[in-house]
Amino acid sequence: MNNELRSIRSETGNALKLAKNDRCKIVPILGAGLSMPIGLPTWAVLVNRLAESANMSVSESGYSHTLLKIRQKMGEAEFVKRIQHELSIPPQATTLTLQALVQADPQYLVTTNLDYAVENAFRLAMQPLTSHSILCGTPDDLSLFGIPSETPQLLKLHGSLERPWTWILTSDEYDWMYAERSMVQELIRHRIGTPLFLGFSLNDDDIKLCLRMARVWNVRSYAALRVNEIATRRDELNQLNIIPIPFDSFDQLPEIVDEILGCRPVQAEIHISCSEQAQRLFVGAATISVPNSLVNYDAPTKSLLVNALIGTLRNAVDGRPMHSLVDNQPRRDSGQKKNYLKEIRSLVERSDDPIVADLAETAVSVLINYQDLFFEALLPHVLSVSKNRCFEFLSMVYKHLDDHSRPRLEKFLIDSLDDSSLAPRRVRDIAKQLALRGAHPALMLPPPGVYFDNLFACKYPLTRYQVGQLLSDQELIREQSVRPYTLHDLNDVYIILERLFEKTGHRWRLPTKEEWIMLASLKPNAWPWGEDLLNYQAQAHLNFLGMPPAEGPIEVGCFPKGASPEGLVDLIGNVYELLDAPKSQQLAGGAWTTNVHSNISINNFRLFRKLGGKANKNIGLRPVCEQ
Repeated sequence: MNNELRSIRSETGNALKLAKNDRCKIVPILGAGLSMPIGLPTWAVLVNRLAESANMSVSESGYSHTLLKIRQKMGEAEFVKRIQHELSIPPQATTLTLQALVQADPQYLVTTNLDYAVENAFRLAMQPLTSHSILCGTPDDLSLFGIPSETPQLLKLHGSLERPWTWILTSDEYDWMYAERSMVQELIRHRIGTPLFLGFSLNDDDIKLCLRMARVWNVRSYAALRVNEIATRRDELNQLNIIPIPFDSFDQLPEIVDEILGCRPVQAEIHISCSEQAQRLFVGAATISVPNSLVNYDAPTKSLLVNALIGTLRNAVDGRPMHSLVDNQPRRDSGQKKNYLKEIRSLVERSDDPIVADLAETAVSVLINYQDLFFEALLPHVLSVSKNRCFEFLSMVYKHLDDHSRPRLEKFLIDSLDDSSLAPRRVRDIAKQLALRGAHPALMLPPPGVYFDNLFACKYPLTRYQVGQLLSDQELIREQSVRPYTLHDLNDVYIILERLFEKTGHRWRLPTKEEWIMLASLKPNAWPWGEDLLNYQAQAHLNFLGMPPAEGPIEVGCFPKGASPEGLVDLIGNVYELLDAPKSQQLAGGAWTTNVHSNISINNFRLFRKLGGKANKNIGLRPVCEQ
């Protein structure tokens, strides 16, 4: 058996060479294995969890048959709720393999996963997918896949998490989708060139179906598979003209993708051997191992290690991976390492406080490129080593952040006040000062606004954090979100307005139609969303660009150039705003640019009413008061 495994490993080079020759025709098809590094369950684990919660056993007929029985026993609502809970991930969660795929600039991607890991990878690379470029396995969407477009197309073959009606999970749904001469079969036959399977196991129901579909391709295809799996299914793979690309660990997949698709390297590592306890941190394109005990090192060692970290980050930001080994023990050094250490020492000598100065400079560079990931990954460690100059460092970083990223730093700072694991006591004390001094205006109460004669109007739609304060909703308060609050119940409006009165001493109300038009001015204004977005798709969901629909709009104030002449922000391009007007004219603004009261907004509000005035993620409010 060992000889056979060695033989399989020796075939890797030839398989990669063949795949590189087919590079222009390859369409990556992504499985659940690519989502495992961010904590999502495999197909088997997911089914077993659901079966256990339903007091059932996994059927011998397979996972899809088991899910059908679980769905029938749980009921549709509970089944959907459990699936969405199990597969939810934060908006910054993605993997190195997906980052490598995004950097390869693919025209088409296909995934059998419901989660948002692929969308996150595109958004974190500053290439957010629009709602029109994310397709599901419905007949309407399938008819659009493969048609050339300006942006990459992502086909979520088995559906998307926020759209349960598109899910393909149970045996009945599989039979419908993969029936002979089905639309999926025709799609595969005519629109997918050379498939490259990534993140699949030969034991998955998904790969079994893909293997079944391979019979109609009549083209060579590729599958990155574990060595031991290839050994047991080699004959079947040969019959289906699938060339296996062997690997031993999923950590090898980024290199395989890079080798085949020709994207630039995404991994830059620093190994610091002073501590056996190390935490792997993902900062944009860099993977960094940082000792948990860094703050306890003596000053010279700390300076050396931190500057080594800086050097690696600088190279990662520039897209040039650098592998360095820094040790606090005397040892023989290669010429390259000696030069690197000499450069580090020169940095130390040129600054009275090299740790803070260089960390601040580098942090700003990293923030510009990888702001979303920086706070979760690196900032706690940066604050730990900056200690006495922490306030100056945070102030410098805060000053360089854009309006979209400042709330993330503020959230981290406020969270650190109550969570000692995020930062040491000194950091928490300073965080409180900066959080109070530099908070985002949309976190404040009374809300900031603009005067129009005697009428005072909120600068932004009310945010989730502001409403959380008004309603004493601890979950919203902890979230620290400056996204618009979207109405869950029409009764919320009256409660919110009453609480605003208690908070400010002024009577607040919804604006009338005439007042809203006055606030908007309806004068020509700058187009704030970029010249490359002057098309119908961009106009359709301006402030929703790159966001999974279930998460709603992005933070207020992201497009300051779109403000009214008086300074009101997000009058268009964000949520619809509720007015004190007849039912047919009760919405204004919104993420559509047709006109103030389009049929789209009216129909949207009718649906809101039909549902009993509950749970609409597109309707917010901008109160006014007379002062």
